[in-house]
Amino acid sequence: MQSHPWESLREFLAFTLQFVLAAVCIMASVGKLLGYETSLTTLEGIGLNGYQGAIIGVIEVAAGILLILPQTARYGAILLAALMVSANRLFIFSTSEAAPAFSLVILALCLILALIRWHTRADPAITR
Repeated sequence: MQSHPWESLREFLAFTLQFVLAAVCIMASVGKLLGYETSLTTLEGIGLNGYQGAIIGVIEVAAGILLILPQTARYGAILLAALMVSANRLFIFSTSEAAPAFSLVILALCLILALIRWHTRADPAITR
């Protein structure tokens, strides 16, 4: 069966999003897990301590690992999206500033990836 040209583009977009989001997750977790001063200062600014930051770092690593594989990317994207919703909520209610645009972009990319991967899973015509 011949694949549609949009399927190739969709797969390319999905793989690109997977690896970009996985890299962002893992890089963001390093500061929290190793206790870098800038990460701890940011966490303290929204009312979290180092232990809570380490838990967030572990969740980010888990999401990053899930994002690497196409079969689990949708779950990694959902996990990261949930983390971004929580982070934005904390930031908005803990400070008088608006949510950082970067986290909103990550949230949007996670939702796009989850939709792409869910559609891929449901479409029997797409072979992996």
